[in-house]
Amino acid sequence: MGWDIVKHSLRMVVMNLGAALRVTLAPIVIGLLLVYLIGLALGVDFGALFTDPAVLDTLSGDASAVDPASGLSDPQLQSVAMLVPISIILYLLMASWMAVSWHRYILVEDKLGIVPSFNFGTVTAYAGKSLLIGLIIMLAIGLLSVVLFPLLGFTFGLFLYAFIFGIGVSYLVFRLSICLPARAIGEKMGIRESWSKTAELSGAIFQAALFIALINTVIEAVRTAIGVYMPIVAEGLSMLGTWIMTLVGISILTTLYGMIVEGRQLPK
Repeated sequence: MGWDIVKHSLRMVVMNLGAALRVTLAPIVIGLLLVYLIGLALGVDFGALFTDPAVLDTLSGDASAVDPASGLSDPQLQSVAMLVPISIILYLLMASWMAVSWHRYILVEDKLGIVPSFNFGTVTAYAGKSLLIGLIIMLAIGLLSVVLFPLLGFTFGLFLYAFIFGIGVSYLVFRLSICLPARAIGEKMGIRESWSKTAELSGAIFQAALFIALINTVIEAVRTAIGVYMPIVAEGLSMLGTWIMTLVGISILTTLYGMIVEGRQLPK
């Protein structure tokens, strides 16, 4: 059944690409615009931020190439330091807006305009609960890592650990988070209740998490292979893959909620 859940969620995205674009495009554009305007208000020089050699070397991970005498001025660093947490909060809100809109489009057939409807209370509650779930998962995976990583070793274990990590995160997200589509449509459900309600499908959910980890691994392998020869194309494909798989993940939560709470059946 795990593959059926993933397949249905993939089909949900592919068959509703127009709706998927309407759900995601406006929040992304509005989020980026807000970050830019707030950055300007804080005095961030975006031109310097993305053209300064020291910044580019740091972003690329080559910190050893950074000239200590170069880089952004102290006021610019302070402005960027203030913008980062604001950007994270905006990202969480925009992502929650997209997820709420998608859940409502599938579950209650909300009509979508160019800009999806934004209910401040629903979106902020969704974001807060998502953050709490994320913290729970980080704690659980952190504890697992302390035990697992030394056993796997470093060389081969690094890849295996990343794969197991992907399965574990997806499994916990799917088990803990059907309370999120419930919140999106105005129903009450807690995280503990979400865990208990999904217990009946725990095996299928594990299978779904395994398939999602496999698909993400394939996407990353293709991106890496293409990136050797066509890095720009590879990054474009990576962004497309991330967009689709994010919607698939939200669709899996929607599907599980429909099956477990509303008694819906997967189409044959």
